[in-house]
Amino acid sequence: MRLAHLGFVTLALAASCSLFAAMGCSSPVPPTPKGAWQVTFFSGAETSACHINQHNAAVGVISKNTRGDEVTDALDGASVSCTVQGTGGFKVQGSASQSGKSLSISIGSLSKSATVDQPATGSLSYASPNTAGNAYVNTSDSPCKFWFEPSTSQDVSAGKVWVAFACDAVRDDGHDSTCGIKSGYAIFENCSDGTAAE
Repeated sequence: MRLAHLGFVTLALAASCSLFAAMGCSSPVPPTPKGAWQVTFFSGAETSACHINQHNAAVGVISKNTRGDEVTDALDGASVSCTVQGTGGFKVQGSASQSGKSLSISIGSLSKSATVDQPATGSLSYASPNTAGNAYVNTSDSPCKFWFEPSTSQDVSAGKVWVAFACDAVRDDGHDSTCGIKSGYAIFENCSDGTAAE
């Protein structure tokens, strides 16, 4: 009887050890992406070619100097996804949407030293109720410009970015409308940094 009891205890301990070992080997759950953006949409260089009124739009709260509330993926109807990877020239992809407003940016190489006079270039897509839900995308011959404002906390590192941007021309081909984004700011955090652990 005593031997049977000892055998049961041994099996129970072995099972417990196996369970904790499995838990210890599992990868930690990555943090949920979050972000915010703001744009000032305007008629652009050719006023007659733009069929959308000038307006401001935002998801979350972000500006040149201030970072307020960010939206979190899968909470309150928001969708956020982002990747910021690299060590010198960072590859950035980010999108955030909520309440019918959406912004997506893609930058092939963003240096920490990017300025308004020497910006990085990339692509952008923006839509909101102000555009009747139609996406405005930069034209192929006019990429958007991305940079960091001086004397601010704007920066880029693996997994996160806070950047300023502007687009001379964004276009809705379906409605033959070409406008511009006079200024904008975007922040993305808890992004994939492209490491193997993810």
